[in-house]
Amino acid sequence: MGNAVEKLQEPDLVTRFQRLCGLLPGRVDTCPRTVRAGVRGSGPLPGCIGGCGALRGANGCSCTNCAASQDLRSEVPPYIVNNRIVHFIFIFSAAFGREGCIITFLPFCYWNVEPLVGRRVVAMWAVVMYLGQVLKDKIRWPRPPSPPVLRLETRVEAEYGMPSTHAMAATAIPFAFLLTTMDRYHYPLEFGVMVALLLCVLVSLSRLYTGMHSVLDVICGVVLTAVLLAISFPFWDTMDSLIIHSNLTPALALCGPFLLCIHYPEMNPWSTTRGDTTIIMGAWAGSTIASWLCYQFSLTQDVPKENLPFELPSITLGLIRNMMSRYLVGVSLVVITRQLSKTLVLSIVCQVMGVSPTDTEARKDLWVEVPYKFATYSIVGVSGFFGGPLLFHYIGLD
Repeated sequence: MGNAVEKLQEPDLVTRFQRLCGLLPGRVDTCPRTVRAGVRGSGPLPGCIGGCGALRGANGCSCTNCAASQDLRSEVPPYIVNNRIVHFIFIFSAAFGREGCIITFLPFCYWNVEPLVGRRVVAMWAVVMYLGQVLKDKIRWPRPPSPPVLRLETRVEAEYGMPSTHAMAATAIPFAFLLTTMDRYHYPLEFGVMVALLLCVLVSLSRLYTGMHSVLDVICGVVLTAVLLAISFPFWDTMDSLIIHSNLTPALALCGPFLLCIHYPEMNPWSTTRGDTTIIMGAWAGSTIASWLCYQFSLTQDVPKENLPFELPSITLGLIRNMMSRYLVGVSLVVITRQLSKTLVLSIVCQVMGVSPTDTEARKDLWVEVPYKFATYSIVGVSGFFGGPLLFHYIGLD
């Protein structure tokens, strides 16, 4: 068992997958004494002292004149893409786990599919992401080393790798969507399973392609999320009923996630994990409060079980127009709210803590980072999940 675990952690598995997909180390095709470095081939070229061979990204040189090579490191492409279609597919798939995609896709489910679907997908996303981020900073297994792995992302490379939270999100979101909708709508279940599996596989493999995780990181992320979905699924109806009916929902939705963020594991060295986790938990808190408000204001209602399952509506130009209108209006509201709340909340938190909003080091402090990001994205969550439906109601888009 121990040998299997070690084997799945080997960077060579990631490197071989990258090569199989057409991702190769960058090369220098001319000597640093001549013209600017390119990305074609290797081998001795005119004007090179002692011959010039392959240069693996920015990590080494094969020219005799290494001092000059050092100056060109920033000019050498770290990788060559030989299969642009595969590259595009995996880069696009990797974006599925980023803030911009999540902050627009999840409200889309709430606005255009059904509020219940949106609530459950957000809840499962937040739970698995918090667990995954905490495990990263508890287990502290590093990402695959580069070199030999080619790393295509830099923002989160300081974070630990086990488990892959991209793989966790890619499992939780489509399968939470599938499990919630399969009893509420008439559609081919096989098609839903196929789409969910495809999303899970593509996003998981994208983390190998981008060099951010080992095979073991990805497998553990998928398996852990599958277990959580299976264990929690029988309780979803009960939890959802409590969320929209209980008068304690706003207080619990704010206090619980906030305390979890405050007691996030200590990070040494600092990384983006706590801040990213706080964003997720703040969005969950805001969306939960918004769901409760929508029910109180009769923007959403309970659906009797005898009325289920729903028939899928016919795809018409009117339906598409309404869906796109809700999406564009809703996203505009979310983006504007995000920008305004970030500026306002950061100013207030920094003033209370006696630090400058422009001091990037001060913003890494626990009592600046967590309140700032939690409050900001709680407001964004309320804006998207309550402000959006309320606005749709008044302008006739509900």
